[in-house]
Amino acid sequence: MSNQFFEFKKFKIDQSNCAMKVGTDGVLLGSWCDIYNKKNILDIGTGTGLIALMMAQRNPDAQIDAIELDENATFSAKKNFNNSPWSDRIKVKNIALQEFNPGYKYDLIVTNPPFFENSLKNPDQKRSQARHTDSLPFDFLIDKSIDMLNEDGILSMIVPVFYETRIKDIVEKKNLSIFRIVTIKGTLTGKAIRLLIEIGHKSNYFYSETKEETLCIEKSRHNYTEEYINLTKDFYLKM
Repeated sequence: MSNQFFEFKKFKIDQSNCAMKVGTDGVLLGSWCDIYNKKNILDIGTGTGLIALMMAQRNPDAQIDAIELDENATFSAKKNFNNSPWSDRIKVKNIALQEFNPGYKYDLIVTNPPFFENSLKNPDQKRSQARHTDSLPFDFLIDKSIDMLNEDGILSMIVPVFYETRIKDIVEKKNLSIFRIVTIKGTLTGKAIRLLIEIGHKSNYFYSETKEETLCIEKSRHNYTEEYINLTKDFYLKM
């Protein structure tokens, strides 16, 4: 299929106007995050709308808000939402997180945030914006998200593995808790590349201690592990 479209089992993504295309990070987060009893969900930096659509597929009772800074990506996300089976439960707004004030709290906030700091900028301004934290400082992302969560709500994100120490420092400084953390490896013998992390208030009694796991994507090229297949099989066409 053309790079302009990415088809999943129950929805299709038009990514023609989006700087950042559908990728493994978004699918991992959308498949993994805890959506049990999560009625109000926010997707920060929705891009194509992928993760918001995955939330709608996984939880038929959820109402989902999505925000996106880039105007073209917002247009694409809205189109993808309208063409999905869940158009009545997902809405998108073209707004920066710094300006977003919904007036109510969320049970779950998901984000696949920009993550390149102090690195050479891509000459494509929109792609650079999507990949760098200049427009969304990391500490602010966590602060703002926690403020928008219910007392037992969860912030779920995927980040490069080198952010682990920084996130733990922020969590400790702000008296929060890490509920779950999964280290992602591309191959069985490869290095860790990403972290899936859930953060929330310490008062959340569902989590007494951090649950730590490791997930490997491939045993060899295009030979996926059973764990990865089980995680993503409801979405990928060929899983």
